[in-house]
Amino acid sequence: MSKFLNSSFIFFWVEKFGSFRFFERCKNRNVPNEREKKKISKMLSVGLFFFCFCFPCQTAIKVSTFFRTRHYILLLTITTTAFGQIPLNPGVDTTDKELKAVYTLWTNYLISKPNKDNIKNSPYWAESEKIKYPKVDQLLNAINTETPTYSMGYPTILYMKSQNGFIEIKTLFGWSDSLKNIYALCITSVFAKKENGEYKLYNALTVNSYNWQIQKIGSLTFHFPLTHIFDKAKATILISSIDSLRKQWKLNSAPIDYYFADTYEEIQHLRGLDFAIGMGNKDKPSGISDQETNTVFAGGLGENYFHEVVHIYLNRLFPNSSLVEGLAVFYGGSIGHDLKWHLTRLNDYLNQHPEINLNDFEDFWYMDNFTNPNSTIQGLLCYLAYKNGGLDKLKQLMSYDDTIVAIEKEFGIKKDELNKFFREQINLNKN
Repeated sequence: MSKFLNSSFIFFWVEKFGSFRFFERCKNRNVPNEREKKKISKMLSVGLFFFCFCFPCQTAIKVSTFFRTRHYILLLTITTTAFGQIPLNPGVDTTDKELKAVYTLWTNYLISKPNKDNIKNSPYWAESEKIKYPKVDQLLNAINTETPTYSMGYPTILYMKSQNGFIEIKTLFGWSDSLKNIYALCITSVFAKKENGEYKLYNALTVNSYNWQIQKIGSLTFHFPLTHIFDKAKATILISSIDSLRKQWKLNSAPIDYYFADTYEEIQHLRGLDFAIGMGNKDKPSGISDQETNTVFAGGLGENYFHEVVHIYLNRLFPNSSLVEGLAVFYGGSIGHDLKWHLTRLNDYLNQHPEINLNDFEDFWYMDNFTNPNSTIQGLLCYLAYKNGGLDKLKQLMSYDDTIVAIEKEFGIKKDELNKFFREQINLNKN
């Protein structure tokens, strides 16, 4: 993967639905040959959505740069297309009147192009779900906090089956590239149940968590598997961290639903993602937060995943900032390790790769599955601001919507000086 990241391509994700097409813009007028195109196609299956899943909480992006090349830029676009008849996998029995009604319900919902703006009053969802979840559909932004899951691939309904009073619907979302290779983005699970003679949708989260335990401490409501023994000591550490953050920033307490399990894949299954790109890799702590519903989903760190809670409290203070991930890393670390741990690993990696130019650090998103270099550098900037000028300086840094401008204004460092500046500061502030 690293060889692609260091020398290959930039991908831009454009938030429109439809077919995928390749566009090449040649800086040196070197159009890729067929062998190179096949290499690009293979790279898509490995790397296109790695950002969304290796670092799920860092996906609040509208247009994201993934890979850079010296020779040409590859753009991945999705052209606007309305859903037509959604295909059914062979074996789904549409002669069954109940299944046919559920198929129609789910199809109509997808055709309606659900998004943050129209979801709250959606007629397709059960009233109890609308009351329980302010943003009714818990899968709407389960992969990317800005882009609706259902607009990121073409749907195929795989499975509809009645169980425990509900009918479960499993849907594959995927796409094919210009070489006819097929890729799966995710397999979703959602449920339908008859309500006053008419089928309505229910979240997998509602159905799957019915036998989960609940423990409320202060403003936090913990949800966890029946087999887990609640660790009150760890929960107390989290609450103490929240209290310190609130005191420093003078914030009111926020009620938070905190779902956790031993692994992030277990959390994904709970939410209704039977499969998503990134599953199958080595387990590591991961999480994602939804600031609209004050919900944390965390795997691997039990009752104390402070990073995601930081997002809920502080993201809303800086809605236009490009450094909110760095702020969460500064306060809450990442995957269970503090900023210094990641700086040490990043420093070692940079020493082994002198060819990496941190003047373009915003394009440096990946070095391995455990440390995100970009969010680590963002965390370093927050640390330096706080170290040099306390909370006021940190707030000032967070007020910018352009990181390069923020660095020049707050640290006096120009873009062509960033490589030297960052390498020095990373080395100075590591463990």
